[in-house]
Amino acid sequence: MTVLPIVVRELRVAARQRHSYWVRFGTALTSILIGAWILLAMRHMPPQLTGKSLFSTLIVLCFFYSLTSGIRITSDCLSEEKREGTLGLLFLTDLKGYDVVLGKLAATSLNAFYGLLAFFPVLAVCLLMGGVAPGEFWRALLVGVNLLFFSLAVGIFASAICTAERKAMSATILILLALCFGPPLLGFALGDSVGMPYEAWIPSPIYNFRMATVDVTQNHPRHFWWCLTFTHLYAWGFFIAACVLIPHRWQEKASASAGAAPTGTPNSSARSARTQLLEINPFLWLAARGRMKSGFIWVALGAGGLLWLWFWSKSPRDWLDESNFVMTGFLAHFILKFWVASEACRRFAEDRRSGALELLLCTPLPVSQILRGQLLALARQFRGPVAAVLAVDFMFVALGSEHAHGSEARNLWMLTALSGMALFLLDLWALSWLSMWYGLAASKATRPAFASLWRILVLPWLIFGISMTAFALVSFGGGINLPSGTIPLFWFLIGAAVDLLYALSARRRLREQFRKMAAQKTETRRRGFLWFAKSRADGLEMHRVDAGTL
Repeated sequence: MTVLPIVVRELRVAARQRHSYWVRFGTALTSILIGAWILLAMRHMPPQLTGKSLFSTLIVLCFFYSLTSGIRITSDCLSEEKREGTLGLLFLTDLKGYDVVLGKLAATSLNAFYGLLAFFPVLAVCLLMGGVAPGEFWRALLVGVNLLFFSLAVGIFASAICTAERKAMSATILILLALCFGPPLLGFALGDSVGMPYEAWIPSPIYNFRMATVDVTQNHPRHFWWCLTFTHLYAWGFFIAACVLIPHRWQEKASASAGAAPTGTPNSSARSARTQLLEINPFLWLAARGRMKSGFIWVALGAGGLLWLWFWSKSPRDWLDESNFVMTGFLAHFILKFWVASEACRRFAEDRRSGALELLLCTPLPVSQILRGQLLALARQFRGPVAAVLAVDFMFVALGSEHAHGSEARNLWMLTALSGMALFLLDLWALSWLSMWYGLAASKATRPAFASLWRILVLPWLIFGISMTAFALVSFGGGINLPSGTIPLFWFLIGAAVDLLYALSARRRLREQFRKMAAQKTETRRRGFLWFAKSRADGLEMHRVDAGTL
């Protein structure tokens, strides 16, 4: 007798997938390339310093990988089954809530654990180079695995309580942010009145990551183990909550949480706005019906601005620094880029999956008007927040130029900042087109956003890093020095070239293949899961079941 049948089957299916091998290979290759680049850049440094730098870099990547795995992998694993109606079939059998949750967790976490495991051999190289104590190495491994379990548990809990894909992902992000940054902010707020503010940091997984890279025998040795325990208890708490809740929430309908058009009789202002949008573009009215979309963006930006002002009030002299300006601008730009990518692909992905997009193409509305309406809806939603972020960027440019020492440093700072602002607008434009194309061809609304962000945001940095490394190798010993403004200008040109390449290609494909892609049916990937539920039910003595439940 199999104790956990879904776990056994899902592990067998995942082990036979080609994707499982490529995840391990890709993660190991990435860590090796990063290690080789750092070793090459620091080849004249002492081995102990090189090993410590490589170890710190890989630990940051492991931390980011583990903490975001729940967002990428488990935040939609159960909610997707709810939308497709296959989750209820499992509960017609003798399976319990923990069988289903453990099965989905095992199926989704296998590749994530393999990817994390691929980092460990490269970390062991840092141990052999010196500068890293054996205790730091083992603590880093323990924290990485613990953070992975914590993130996956948070994602599967959000997937159990939500039905819509975007809501599940948003709930996962909010829970992770609250638990990771809430205790440090509390410790910072109590720093003036409490003798040991680090005590308030113990419940935060971020503090556990920090303590894993220092000598705990000299810096509060009990803090590491207490923080590790807190994070582990968080994970088990979310996992048990998902097991308890999922048998009672599988009957939720996707239409109830999909955020459909508002019901009720519209008032005069709503009718006037609808008429105005319909005159501009019919698809604009369809895509811009959500009244609170822009409000959520303003709330997020306003909360970030208040938090920045609060930090500035706590330490006004230290906070007005160029590094803080760069970090604040980077976070604001990334949040808006991620939001634009997810919004651009959501409408086409959901309408194609429901069949509404195919019905829309039966109307006299041409494809060009549909694409124009989607772009106008994005501009209507994001033009205010983008203008506000650019205004803050200009303020940071002015403040940074006042703190720069010398005219050369001031010119370099202004050139870098203006290049980043121009590239920010180009990235938003490219993400809009590329996410629309990927959303049209994808089965889920979140995967196109991550695919677009990878190509528009990550790929230019990889090209820039490889180019700078190649130039450093060629010019080594030759005494070739680049002018101060060449590097930011080269970075801007690479990003602009990538944006133009992908945006124009996606625009051409959308215009030529829109009808063909919209008519294709989304391939279901739950046949094996559905077959397992039916085969499990065949061996049981079935009672009288209501037809609506089936």
